[in-house]
Amino acid sequence: MKMPEKTTESLNAASRNQLDGPWVPNVVVVDPRFDAYKSLAASARLGKLNLHFRSSGADAIKLSRKQPVDAWLIATDLDDMSGHDLVELLRSFNRSFNAGQEVGQADEAQAQVSQK
Repeated sequence: MKMPEKTTESLNAASRNQLDGPWVPNVVVVDPRFDAYKSLAASARLGKLNLHFRSSGADAIKLSRKQPVDAWLIATDLDDMSGHDLVELLRSFNRSFNAGQEVGQADEAQAQVSQK
């Protein structure tokens, strides 16, 4: 699934106006490999979340200035910086920003080998 990098629309059209219904989290995926998030896209289509894709840290930061973000999924290798650098930038803008574990392609490959 290839998503346009500069789209600002959520995949979930039904929850664009959250005043009319239940709270739906805004999730931003920052990863050049959009196709790795098919299950999240399916959740967005079901109205469970608003999902936004960006392949660069700069575009992700621009989006975060336009709307609140409830959760971030950040890859380690982005188009313009490392995922770690993006996390540090987000922390500099928002001291309460919390980051989970960073996982890169090498970590994913090791996890797949471990599962076999």
